Amino acid sequence: SKALTCFPAEATSRVRDRGAAFVCLKGLRQPEDSSGKSRNKDDLVLARCRCADEGHVALYGVFDGHGPAGHDCAAFIRSFLPERIFGDPALLAEPESVLRTAFQEAQSQWLPPPGA
Repeated sequence: SKALTCFPAEATSRVRDRGAAFVCLKGLRQPEDSSGKSRNKDDLVLARCRCADEGHVALYGVFDGHGPAGHDCAAFIRSFLPERIFGDPALLAEPESVLRTAFQEAQSQWLPPPGA
């Protein structure tokens, strides 16, 4: 089963109190190896960042991994994107550019360089 990491600790109750719900369940799939077990290859993020005196920005993401490393890819993206997006000082001024750059950087860090 997946562990739930929250910051702040009461984050899930705060989300529920606002009428939002979320779930991340292992679906039905064929076993991946001789052990007869399969991994949950999806992950999710619910993140909120306070932007000085300019309010809050929220990031909601569902990451559906595929293939033998799907679970690792989903976990990498879940960890990488919030840090990268919320850490960019241009987030409020140029959100589309920040998101585009964050996804490009995530892809370049996850995938090997062409010809490697």
